[in-house]
Amino acid sequence: MNYKNTFAADFERLDKNYLQPDAFIRKMAKNSDSCRALILQGPPGVGKTYSVEQALKKHAAGRYELLNGKVSNLSLYGSLYRASSNGHILFLDDCDTFLGDVTGVNILKAAMDTKPNREIHWESGTHLLKAMGVPNGFKFNGSVILNTNIGYDNKNEKYLSRLSALHDRALTITISDTDPDRLFKQVCYMVLVQDMLTEFKFSNKEKNMLLEWIDNNREFINRISLRTIIKLSKLYSADKKDWQDMAEQGLLSGVGYAE
Repeated sequence: MNYKNTFAADFERLDKNYLQPDAFIRKMAKNSDSCRALILQGPPGVGKTYSVEQALKKHAAGRYELLNGKVSNLSLYGSLYRASSNGHILFLDDCDTFLGDVTGVNILKAAMDTKPNREIHWESGTHLLKAMGVPNGFKFNGSVILNTNIGYDNKNEKYLSRLSALHDRALTITISDTDPDRLFKQVCYMVLVQDMLTEFKFSNKEKNMLLEWIDNNREFINRISLRTIIKLSKLYSADKKDWQDMAEQGLLSGVGYAE
């Protein structure tokens, strides 16, 4: 099976999708006013983080900051200060916890606002700001990128409501959806076109073989994503003889095994 040929038409569409973040980030890096805020949304494991990081390295090397995981409001404020110059970018990767606190949302709303001048202030705990070397107010002239699974993996109604206030201030790109066929094609595209398995040094034949294993076992895989192919690649690299047995036991659910 050669999935690059099989999905040629789909890959043309995905090429356009993949190039969208790159185009916006290129504009951000040249002049933040051209694109102050960008939200990438989609289910987990479809290449949102990978596409943004590749574009940031290419267009904004040394001028971007990455935040992921659980982020405090004070940390968010400090990171925005460090990315406050024109052409600088703050990338929030799956930092959805800040949506649980209206303060964090208001800080981001100020940073992503569409009015001519954006100012952000922090009036409490100023002694902590002094220790960080951060003022209690500053003009923000940079850009913000937010990666989120909310609405796909996380359907928290409060988070959805607060995220909508940020959508109103940002441009939004949807990367894939939850349809199993489109998710599988997205994985094939990231592997065969964007070469995201380059660290494994697989041949095209090996890549297609691993993708075919996923294709043949789709009904038993809880959720197809880039994490699926990465885990499978590690099993194959570790044991090219018994990798399929290990994959069946470690990656599939609902498969009946003979006792």
